[in-house]
Amino acid sequence: MLDSIPLFSAILGAMLLFVLFSNKSALGSNKPAWRTLILIILLAIHTQVDAYLYFTGVDSDWVGLSFLHFPLMGGLFLRFASQLTRIQINLKFWGLMLAIYTVIRVLILIPEDTAAYENYSDDISWTDIGIMFDSLVSNALNIGGLALAFTKIKRLGFVVKPSAKEELNLKLLSGLLVLQMGLYVASFGINITTFFYADQWLIFWKIESMVSGFFFFVLAFYAIRFPIFSVYGDFEDLGAKEKKYANSSLDSEDSNHIWTEISRLMEEEKLYLNAEYRLNDLAQRVGKSIHHVSQAINQHRGDSFSDFLNGYRVEAAKALLSSDQAQRFTILAIAHESGFNSKTAFYNAFKKFEGKTPSQFMKEQV
Repeated sequence: MLDSIPLFSAILGAMLLFVLFSNKSALGSNKPAWRTLILIILLAIHTQVDAYLYFTGVDSDWVGLSFLHFPLMGGLFLRFASQLTRIQINLKFWGLMLAIYTVIRVLILIPEDTAAYENYSDDISWTDIGIMFDSLVSNALNIGGLALAFTKIKRLGFVVKPSAKEELNLKLLSGLLVLQMGLYVASFGINITTFFYADQWLIFWKIESMVSGFFFFVLAFYAIRFPIFSVYGDFEDLGAKEKKYANSSLDSEDSNHIWTEISRLMEEEKLYLNAEYRLNDLAQRVGKSIHHVSQAINQHRGDSFSDFLNGYRVEAAKALLSSDQAQRFTILAIAHESGFNSKTAFYNAFKKFEGKTPSQFMKEQV
């Protein structure tokens, strides 16, 4: 029974791929995140198929190759979270560490592991210690990637108040990330245990494969259900049915009227200075639905609601940075005065719009 479970997990992964390819509005217009999630699912499917072939005694040089990409899963999920949340993460350092460690594994650890398998001994050798070290580092890389992804998703702000269902999906996604980290910890524990109970190692591996495979695919499923529109307020990220409805009920005259009122509120009342201002609030002031307000902003400015607000905030920050009083304020104080709720959000938005940091901009003014 345990031998066949990885095959069922692989089928579950194939069904997820079908959902992603058949649902064109999955993850909205965020195609980089869509492609990364597909790669993650493909590698997870390969891991389960590989386990199934091994458990059923298939003798082939192709069996066991999933060992190569095992340490990459956490890093790939971190990349996916970065693309999904549009929060800047320094992935170059992470990628360099993974690349270096992959070379070490291919040139040293994997040949040693193969030699140890062919010349099995009850005595613990340096090769066994190296394998244990590889398990520790591989699982640590995966745990680190998932932990960073978890922090990014937990810190998300919403420009549209999410529905109860969307909030539940996000809580489940966060919970599954924590659970998957726990499974990687358990994976290392199992690898250590098998050194002392070598006769039980295959049963341990089968149980680990069954549990981790199932939960990883459930994690991917809830990642697909990420509430794109509630986070960005971007009309282009709405599903196909919502776009059709919004397009059929909002003509160009209404769109122009909404945009005129939005512009007036921003210029006269400077609503963008409120760091907690959301699309719901603006829609209430304009007296229109959040979808129509988002569509009007998208049509007239080509921006999501969050980028639209940040554009005003960056201009306000530039005025402060180039003023005579700029030296008296910290960067954080200027960020708060301009409507940003954190220094990180301020730096990311400023660099996105101006191509430089606030500090660089201020030095140029001096």
